[in-house]
Amino acid sequence: MNKDLELNVVDLIKKIYGLKSEIDKFHPLPKEVEDRIFQKYRLEWNYNSNAIEGNSLNYGETYAFLMHGITAHGKPLKDYLDIKGHNEAINYLINLVRNKEELTEAVIRELHKVILVESYETDAVTQNGKLTKKTVTLGAYKTVPNHVKTATGEMHYFASPEETPAKMHDLITWYRKTKNDKEIHPVVLAAFFHHHFSEIHPFDDGNGRLARLLMNLILMQNNFPPAIIKTKDRNNYYLALSQADSGDTKKFVEYVAEVLIHSMEIYLKGACGESIDEPDDLDKEIELIKREIQSSPEKIEIKKNAEVIESFYRGSLKSSLKQINKEMKKFADLFLSYNFYEFFPDKNGYKRRRDFQKITSTFRPNELYSVLPHVRNTTLLCCEFKEFKSAKNPFTVEVLILIVFDDFDYQIKLGIKNVISFHFKDILSVVNNKPPLFKNYYHQQISDQQITLLVNELKKEVIDFIKKKQNGSKIE
Repeated sequence: MNKDLELNVVDLIKKIYGLKSEIDKFHPLPKEVEDRIFQKYRLEWNYNSNAIEGNSLNYGETYAFLMHGITAHGKPLKDYLDIKGHNEAINYLINLVRNKEELTEAVIRELHKVILVESYETDAVTQNGKLTKKTVTLGAYKTVPNHVKTATGEMHYFASPEETPAKMHDLITWYRKTKNDKEIHPVVLAAFFHHHFSEIHPFDDGNGRLARLLMNLILMQNNFPPAIIKTKDRNNYYLALSQADSGDTKKFVEYVAEVLIHSMEIYLKGACGESIDEPDDLDKEIELIKREIQSSPEKIEIKKNAEVIESFYRGSLKSSLKQINKEMKKFADLFLSYNFYEFFPDKNGYKRRRDFQKITSTFRPNELYSVLPHVRNTTLLCCEFKEFKSAKNPFTVEVLILIVFDDFDYQIKLGIKNVISFHFKDILSVVNNKPPLFKNYYHQQISDQQITLLVNELKKEVIDFIKKKQNGSKIE
């Protein structure tokens, strides 16, 4: 080990050796156990490494995307491509380790292609300090400077484009020579490689993610788990890197060693059959529940009240009724008269008729709360076709549309009126026990597809009724 590394690093490496000795006692692990542990690593690694670089997906969204292919509304496509690319890069690392392949410049360039998925434009600054755009080319070293301005306004300089090929060649040469030095522990080698790679910053974009991937490739090639740097700890991570930039490399080695120890402790817990959940995993569970609810159409946003129903009447229902009325008028020429009206219960439970114009222009939501319990919170509409024009068989058709206002949703049901009674309860019973044609939560408008479905089902009801009457069939 390098003499400039202080005692604290030695103590950390002793702890790593002790943990590895304990872990090795459990090898080989049952595949199910090993898969469960690595699934945790994979999710943490994908989320945190991308979040450090500004990816907007939270842990729940990353989990939903990688585990179930679910995407969140409004999140940038590139953020999903970055997660997808990084996940594929982890698979690429696993194959390198499994096949015992060497770390080369070609491997690094291929990894760069994998994590970035496709070329794109990004912001850049010219040597004169002017803002410009540059195209990020996959697997190709930078052709323009990629120095960055720090939070204090100072410029952080990386290798120039002209220096980059030679410096990358030197880095790989150094790595090949150093990796066989028994006095250099793999965690020291991995930390040094990460820092040297970051100093060069060989690509136009993706250097941070790639540095962490290459660091973990070295660890995994030496039978260690990946050291996953958490986004919540990014300030300490950047501080340790900055100290290494100024020549204090031991701080960064210490940092990587501590992160590796944490990963090894998780591995050992899993191998012992203990829970591998971490303290912040409960917060992640809350995040996941929120994500599942937000991504699901089956969620509650509003509870029923008079204002909610009034808003529904004046908005979604009003436009739907206009479309229904327009379409049902297509049958009007077959009858002597056509009416579209509302059965509305009064305090005695009997119907009051209100025609189409009143339905769509006036509404008093408190009426729904003042009537008898058995008809409360329902609206019953009727498309009435009176006196079929066939002289041999005149008849009337009354198609019913029932709207049921439950606590959290509204339902639409259909039926044909086949009772002579004018009592609201009797008329209501015609459709009340039928399954809903569709159901929406109050924050959901009636969609165009649902209106089309509703209109088509109404037409079918009328056509079916007419055919049965003409054939002398019994109407159920």
